[in-house]
Amino acid sequence: MKNLSFCSLILIGLCCCFSDIMAQVQCDGSLKPISNEKISYKTRENRCEGFFTSKVASNRLRLVSFTLGDFRFAAEENEIIEIQSNEPKLVLKAEGIPNDLFYRMDAEITGGSLTWPVKDVLLQNERTRLARNIGLLAFREDPVSHKIFSPIKAKGKHVAEDQNALPLLKLICTTSLVIVEWRVKGEEKYRRLEKSSFIAHTPIYIRIPADIKGEKLLQIRAKESSSIEWLNLNISVKI
Repeated sequence: MKNLSFCSLILIGLCCCFSDIMAQVQCDGSLKPISNEKISYKTRENRCEGFFTSKVASNRLRLVSFTLGDFRFAAEENEIIEIQSNEPKLVLKAEGIPNDLFYRMDAEITGGSLTWPVKDVLLQNERTRLARNIGLLAFREDPVSHKIFSPIKAKGKHVAEDQNALPLLKLICTTSLVIVEWRVKGEEKYRRLEKSSFIAHTPIYIRIPADIKGEKLLQIRAKESSSIEWLNLNISVKI
């Protein structure tokens, strides 16, 4: 009986561990994987990753990436992306930034770090070989399911770090813009990006100054080239 009880405890422990692993790599059921099994969106070790058949509906102006410095990796078989965070546990989502790049990766950063091999999926597609085509978002949700984004440090082992390691926001808009401005809630004036136009589906970069720290609400607004109205986007961050 003692041996049986001991075995039962081992089985229970193994089941619990397995359940924890599965919970960390739960795939998004709203995405339909492509038929190519080698690169289709599915569970892969510590993450769900791959390509799906069509883009889900999204807002015209949205956040697609928030990192410390720009995200880079080398197109090499032995390349490993290393992700680090000051937060003990965060949800991580990676997606293809071009409108027709139907790529996604879902994982959970636990213990402040995550490793991610590029050979399984990223090297199988010419456009995903370039880091600028992948956006990374890490966040936690408060009790009312409000997302609070944290900038993560992410780069491949075989590339140099971005020397400008300030928090970097990347936005995408489905229409062309003529003005993009942002401010921290409570500030009187908006900070305007120094650019005369922003092409649709092209990343818009906002670097957050080093003096902005803690939990903040960023208020972003943009004016479309074909309209007099402003698009508004509020993003809660912890820096």
